[in-house]
Amino acid sequence: MMKNLRFTLRAKVLAIFMSCVFLVVGITTVLYDYASRHTLIDKELADTESYAKLVNQQIQASQDSEAYVDQLLGNELKIASIAIEQQLPHDAQQVTNQQLKNLSKKLGIADITLLQPNQAGTDIVGVKSSDPHEIGMSTKSWGSWYTAFQQLWKYHKVTIDFGVGSSNYWAGPWSDEQYNPKVYDKWGYYYDGTTNYIIDPYVTSDYIQSFSNLTGPSAITKNIMAQNHSILNVVGFNPQTFKQKASNFLGAKRLTYAENNDWASVHNHPIAFGTYKYVDNSRDLNAIEDVYHKGKSTHFIETVNHQKVIKTFIPIHVAGSGTFAKDSEYVVEFVTDYGVIQSVLNVQIRNGILISLIMLLLTGVISVLVSAYIVRPLVRITRQVEQLADHQFYENIIERNDEIGDLARTVNTMSQSLRQYSEQMLQQVSRERSFGMSFLGMVASGLIHELRSPISVIHNLLRVFPRVQPLQPKGEEMVGHMRTASKHVNTIVDDFSDFITNGKLSIDYLDGRELVGNAVSLIKTLTHDKDVEIVVEDCTERDTTVRVDGDKVTQILVNLLKNGIDALSDVGPRKVAIRMSHDNGMFVVDVIDTGHGIPKEEWDHLFVPFKSSKGSFGIGLAWSKYIALACGGTLDVIESAASGTTMRIALPMWQSRGKQ
Repeated sequence: MMKNLRFTLRAKVLAIFMSCVFLVVGITTVLYDYASRHTLIDKELADTESYAKLVNQQIQASQDSEAYVDQLLGNELKIASIAIEQQLPHDAQQVTNQQLKNLSKKLGIADITLLQPNQAGTDIVGVKSSDPHEIGMSTKSWGSWYTAFQQLWKYHKVTIDFGVGSSNYWAGPWSDEQYNPKVYDKWGYYYDGTTNYIIDPYVTSDYIQSFSNLTGPSAITKNIMAQNHSILNVVGFNPQTFKQKASNFLGAKRLTYAENNDWASVHNHPIAFGTYKYVDNSRDLNAIEDVYHKGKSTHFIETVNHQKVIKTFIPIHVAGSGTFAKDSEYVVEFVTDYGVIQSVLNVQIRNGILISLIMLLLTGVISVLVSAYIVRPLVRITRQVEQLADHQFYENIIERNDEIGDLARTVNTMSQSLRQYSEQMLQQVSRERSFGMSFLGMVASGLIHELRSPISVIHNLLRVFPRVQPLQPKGEEMVGHMRTASKHVNTIVDDFSDFITNGKLSIDYLDGRELVGNAVSLIKTLTHDKDVEIVVEDCTERDTTVRVDGDKVTQILVNLLKNGIDALSDVGPRKVAIRMSHDNGMFVVDVIDTGHGIPKEEWDHLFVPFKSSKGSFGIGLAWSKYIALACGGTLDVIESAASGTTMRIALPMWQSRGKQ
C-alpha cells in the first residue's frame, strides 16, 4: 500500500513538474514570438522612418525646383503682360475679344482676360477675354486671389503671403484643371494704372507634371518600393484637405479656389503624391489627424483588400519657397506586407518548438531521477499541512508587489492625472464662458442704460407737453399713440435687461434626475389647476451627473412643461410626458405634449427673441436656448405634428464624476 502511495506521489510530482516545465516552455515560446514579432515590427518602423526622411528631402528639393520653374513662368507672364499693354487700347471698351485671341496666338500663351471692378465696387469681373467662358466671370469668392486683385488695383502691389508679386504685377501659384489634372495652368496679373483694366494672361503646360514625376516624391517612392519588396505602397496625405474628402474619397473632387470653379491648387490636393490603394477611411483619417496634431508617428495592423498589412503614418515638414511661401505639413503612409514578418516568425516558431521538445525530453529524464528526492519532502510537507489545518492565513488582496501591482498603480496614477487634467480643462472652459457672458452682459447693460435715458426723456415730455401747449383732439390722439409706443419700447428694454441678467451662470455638479424632479414639483400646482397629467419616464441606465447651472436648467424644464401644457386642447388626452435617456454621452430630456403641433416652417423662429404666438415678447424659449448652449448643451424641436410636439434639451454628462 505504501509502495502504491509512493508511486502515486512520484507520478503526481512528475506530472506537476513536467506540466510546469511544459507551461514555462510554452510561455517562453509565446513571449519569444511576441518579442520577435515586435522586434521585426520595430525594425520595419525604423526603416520606414529612414525612408520618410528621404521622401522629405526629395519633396523639399522638388518644391524648390518647382518654385524656381514657377518663378520663370511668372517672369514670362509679366513680360507678356507688358507686351499686351503696349498692343491694346487703355480703355477696355475699345478692346475686342478677337484682338485678345490674336495676341494670345502671337505671344504663344493660352488665353488673355481683362479684369475690371464692377460699378458698385463689390466685385472684380472679366470684361473681355479670348476665352468666352471667362467673360462676366466673378472673382469675389476666390478668397486670397480676390484680395490680391483688390490690392493690385488699389496699390499696384500685392502684400499678402500668397503667390509672388512685384511692382504692378502679381502671380498666384500654379494649379491644375480638374478635368485634366496632368495639365498645369499659371496666371499672371498686371496693372500699372495706365489702363482701366487688369491684364490677366495665363499659360498651360504639361511639362511641369513630367518634371515632377522625374524629380518629385513619386520617383523616390517608386525606388523605395523597388528596393524593399515588403513595402507595398507609399502615399502622402495633405492632412488639412484629406479630412474634407475622406468620407467618399474614391469619387471625390479636389478642393478648388472658389465654388463652381474648374481649377484646383496643386498643393491643396488631399493626396500629395502616390496612390491611395489600401483604403480605410475612418481609421486612416483618425491616424492622419493624430499624427498631424501631435507631430509623432503611429502605426497599426489591419487587413485591407484581403491582405494583412502594417500601416505606418509619419509626419514630415517642408519649408515653403517661391509662390509656396508657407511651410507645408504632410503625413506619409507606408504600407508594409505583414506576411514578410509572419514568414520570418514561422521559421523561428518551428525552431523554437523543436528546441522545446528536446528540452522537454531531457526534463522528463531528469524528473524521473529527482522525483524520489522530491517525494520525501512532499510527504513531510503534507504532514505539516495536516498539523496546520486549523490555522488561518490572510492575504492582502488589494496591494501586490509584483508586476500586476505595478501596472495597477500605474493605471491608477494615470487615471488620477487624466481626471485632474479634465477638471482643469473644464474649469478653464467655464472661466472663458463666464468671461464671455460677463462681457456680453456689460455691453448689453451699457446699451440698456443708454436707451433708458432718451426713453425716459420722451416719456416725460409726452406727459408734460399737453400741460404746456393745449392740443386739438387729433393732437391728443397722436400724443396718446406716442405714449403707448414709448411704454412698449420701455417694456422691451426691461425684458431684454432681464434676459441678459438671467443669462449669467452658476455652474455646479448636479444629478440630472433631481433637476427633472424639481421641475415637475414646481409645475404641480399648474397641472392640478388645469387637470393635466405629468408622466415621467426614466430610460437612463447609469449615472446622470451633469455640470450645469441647476436653477436655470430647472427653469428651462419648467418653461418647456408650461409650453406643453399651454399647447393642450380641451378635447383629447391632457397629458405631458417627460422622458430621460442617454445619447452619445449626453443626458437627454424630451418633453412630449399631445397638443396641436407647430408648423415646421415656424421651428426656426421659436428661439428668436421677441417673436411669440402667445401674446408675450417671446423671451422664454430664446433665454432657454441661450442657457442650454452656454452649458454646453442644445435645445431643439425634435418632432411636431397634429398629434403633439417633442422638445429636447441635451446636456453633456460629466463622466469623470460618475460611473459608466
